[in-house]
Amino acid sequence: MNIQNKINTILLCDIVKHLGIESEIDTDLVKHAITSGNLWMLNAEYSLLDEEESPKQARDFIIEVLNMYRGLSSALRKLPQSTQNNLVERYELRIEGGAIQIPGFDGNNEATYFSIVEAFLKMNKFVEQKEPINDTHSETVEQYAEMLQVYKKYDAFHRSFKLEVEEIASVLALAPKSA
Repeated sequence: MNIQNKINTILLCDIVKHLGIESEIDTDLVKHAITSGNLWMLNAEYSLLDEEESPKQARDFIIEVLNMYRGLSSALRKLPQSTQNNLVERYELRIEGGAIQIPGFDGNNEATYFSIVEAFLKMNKFVEQKEPINDTHSETVEQYAEMLQVYKKYDAFHRSFKLEVEEIASVLALAPKSA
């Protein structure tokens, strides 16, 4: 950040504070980061703002994961209530509105995936998923990829999501855990 950008940013912070404008940005933190030479604070606090456009591969992966959870939810609803309850308890599923909620992503190391899910929700896509998306505090992408590999074997879509209990369980057993 060059000196002119630093001055402009400090002045904007002063204007926001003086006018009493509510902002999600902590203007005192921004000013401190600039004046103390600790710009890294801004990256630490507002890391999602530093992201470039999400890669298409990551967006496609999230679409597959969310569609898988949509399909698993549909398959689960087709089972008797006692069997549903057993699976929910065994795999510690969070159910909202009859839909299995994704466990989430690691907020530190998987921020791109995290933000893609939030973007879909802001666009009212995959409305069965509810905010907030959980921070798992551990990486999850490999586990979702393993789930997808098993789920795709069952060809749930072409079977109208009529999966056997063992098939559903074999996918859910691979799911990441929410923190």
